[in-house]
Amino acid sequence: MVGIYYCARCFCQLDKLIQRHLGRRHTFRRIHHAYYGALNYVMATGAADPTWFLAFVTVTCYCGQEYIAIFRTRFETSEEVELACTDFRLIHVDGAIFSPLQGVYRGKRVKAFIGGFLRRWHVLAEHTIVCTPFISSRFTHGEWEWIFQQSSAYNTHVITRPQSAGLIKRLPIFKKDLDDSGLMELVFDVSADDPTRKFEEQVLSPLITGTVELRLHKFQKFHAKFFAGILSDRVEVLLSSYNLFLKEDTQLEQICVHTYTRETFANRFLLPFGIEQISSIPDAKLELRDIVEVAVYSDRRTELRHEKYVGKIWEVITRELTAQSADHSHS
Repeated sequence: MVGIYYCARCFCQLDKLIQRHLGRRHTFRRIHHAYYGALNYVMATGAADPTWFLAFVTVTCYCGQEYIAIFRTRFETSEEVELACTDFRLIHVDGAIFSPLQGVYRGKRVKAFIGGFLRRWHVLAEHTIVCTPFISSRFTHGEWEWIFQQSSAYNTHVITRPQSAGLIKRLPIFKKDLDDSGLMELVFDVSADDPTRKFEEQVLSPLITGTVELRLHKFQKFHAKFFAGILSDRVEVLLSSYNLFLKEDTQLEQICVHTYTRETFANRFLLPFGIEQISSIPDAKLELRDIVEVAVYSDRRTELRHEKYVGKIWEVITRELTAQSADHSHS
């Protein structure tokens, strides 16, 4: 497991510590109880099924610094589902920092860092930007496939040279129907009985295949490489010399992480390419994804709620953290 979250006080790597905390019997028992409490409420009242279950868990670093770790799992409306620690994905650590990642590492480790951030942005970011002049040969496109396996095909924007742009268009996700075996999992990372599958097949599939040019930005003369996640209140940017070539996995590469305002990011990283704004897929049906049904458990507020939020997952998280901070200051 390659971690991306670090303690702001002692710079300890937090990911493994947090996962161990989640696995403790008394911690997971409370989350398990809250999850099935939400399930019983939904089944008894006929309320709309939540899409996600978010758990806000207080974790203490070795140095005594407290953090709130946020986990997400899909809410399954079946009592036959056995909930396990491995079902929960760590998606954010409030107060943690990324800066100890800055340095020189082997290419294989840099790729693992990039994958960790792409998976984070897949859940939290409105848009993910991948800027690289070329990462595949004209005969292979495995590296591009790897990027879209970590991120999302409908909100990932790519800045690359025209030659590489041609490789992207030949990827299976932009050529085939989502009914093909295994393709749904490649694009959306969902199971065959996922409740959102029909919506994604009927609405998102044609949008992905029909609007690839909207998210593909071609530029001939450049050697810059960066990866960015555009959140509602900031942009997280990974800068690295790594080209994602398999043959460079043992080569030393640099990497660093910075955070910018959305305006600063647009001026410094997008305008040089002539990109004035990042557009979303132009279809009103996508607004359905802006209404998030969530069951929220918090050990700090010792409560469980099932609500319908209008906003992205990141906006739900910031709203919850603000409420928890206010409650904590008044206590």
